[in-house]
Amino acid sequence: MSNSETHAQNLGKTVAIQVKRQKLKAVLSLLEEQGKFKFSYNSNILPLDSLVDFDSKNLNVKESLNLLLGNPYEYRETPNFVIIRYAPFEMTMLVQESNGSQEQYFIRGKIVDKQTGKPIADASVYEKNLLQSTLSDKDGLFSLKLKNIHATITLTVSKEGYKDHSSYFLPEVVIFKNPKKSNGSYTDDELPKVENTFLGRTFITRKQRTQTRNIGGFIANAPAQISLGPGLGTHGSLSGQVVNKFSINVTGDFNAGTEGIEIGLLFNIDKRDVRYFQFGGAFNLVGGSFTGLQISGFHNHVLQNLKGLQVSLGYNQVLGNLNGWQIGGLFNQVYSDVKGIQVSVGYNQNKQSVQGLQIGGLFNQVKGNFSGLQIGTGYNRTNQQFNGVQVGAINSARKVKGLQLGFVNFADTSSGYSVGLFNIIRKGYHKLSISSNESIDLNAALKTGTSKFYTQLLYGQNVRAHKKLIAIGFGLGKEIELGKLFSLNPELSTRYVYQGDWQYTNLLNRADINFNYHINSWLTINAGPAFNVYYTKQNVQFEGYELLKLPQAGNKLRSWAGWNLGITLF
Repeated sequence: MSNSETHAQNLGKTVAIQVKRQKLKAVLSLLEEQGKFKFSYNSNILPLDSLVDFDSKNLNVKESLNLLLGNPYEYRETPNFVIIRYAPFEMTMLVQESNGSQEQYFIRGKIVDKQTGKPIADASVYEKNLLQSTLSDKDGLFSLKLKNIHATITLTVSKEGYKDHSSYFLPEVVIFKNPKKSNGSYTDDELPKVENTFLGRTFITRKQRTQTRNIGGFIANAPAQISLGPGLGTHGSLSGQVVNKFSINVTGDFNAGTEGIEIGLLFNIDKRDVRYFQFGGAFNLVGGSFTGLQISGFHNHVLQNLKGLQVSLGYNQVLGNLNGWQIGGLFNQVYSDVKGIQVSVGYNQNKQSVQGLQIGGLFNQVKGNFSGLQIGTGYNRTNQQFNGVQVGAINSARKVKGLQLGFVNFADTSSGYSVGLFNIIRKGYHKLSISSNESIDLNAALKTGTSKFYTQLLYGQNVRAHKKLIAIGFGLGKEIELGKLFSLNPELSTRYVYQGDWQYTNLLNRADINFNYHINSWLTINAGPAFNVYYTKQNVQFEGYELLKLPQAGNKLRSWAGWNLGITLF
């Protein structure tokens, strides 16, 4: 039994650095550059702005770090990272009993502070290769029963704030043709912390959270795991450090990740990445990225990126990018970019950009740019540039390059088309026209949109006492510049004409060509010819009301040429 300290590959690289009065952060960057790796650390544990003099010749990275930082730190390695841990204290393992064979080996001991001799509670004691672990109790005591031993036992003790301590135990000597290799490694562990989410705090056990704090980025791989509930599985409280290929959680559990299939009758919580298939009866929570098909009864939550299909009856949430499909019964939310399809009967919300299809029963919201098709029976909103088709009762975008189709459309600027009863475009086209024509004495038209395409809300009535008539309608048009003072407005419109009884269908359709003379920036005189097509079923004239063009026998359509004369304001 002995202690050892592992020299990692990156830590053993030779570097040569000579600097005077440089910030510690800059010196660490030089070490990264020469060693071709990255440091991973909590910025709060290092005096990064302190000035140092440093001369490193023929020293390796570990020796250089010891000179720069001193004794209170410990270093771990991943293929691309060197992890710096603040560990000012040291501990030791006092072995009280150790015996057994390859089938079963029993170890009982006590974890104490090396300087004070005081017991250390909640220290993680684990065997990396066998994926078996325990925590020391309030008196520092632990016991561990190990099974199916294929090599020398390496028992590691980890505790937040302490340097790791490893001890070795040799059971009865048995020669194996294929000794089991270590399946454990360290990661940079810089993923968002699922333990800090509401669901993580609620369903991850205290022992599992303690193991995660103590062991940090140690991640192992296993072919399968079965769990009855949080911490009650084949990996015990070490489950949060193990990536499984096949995982069954009878109620739910906390794992490091999945590289295959994971099924939880109630929930699944994974610290890192999950790939291929995940089903949670209530919810799935993934701290890394998800690739594949994710299904839950109520909620899917991915803290990084998702590539694939995410389905829930409640809502889906991705804090990174979505590349694929997201289907939620209530709503979908993505905090970065979407490339694919979002569908919900409630609403879809995205805080960056969307490229694809977004369908929300209530509303869709994009805080970045949108390119594609956005459909909501209620409200669509894009905070930046919109390029595509936006269909909803209310549509809103900062800059429109596409088509808005709704009752009300909002935009700051537009080079596209807005079709609605009201198109409120701040830097757009807003006109009020007052006119008269051959059929209706007085007409008002509210024109909103852009000069290349606007919509009209139309109202007209006769002012003659015995020729009453009311016309309400909708129209389309555009303005063509013919110089500084002149322009041309071709327009199409349709009006319902009320002539004493609402039971009759009377539709007046017009094509107008208005020539405009701009007196100044807010007043225009317009006049031009028109062509009318009138569909009517009314052949009875009511007292005091006008009766336009009686229908001919067997033909409800009438047509005629007309005129329009008026002014336009604003």
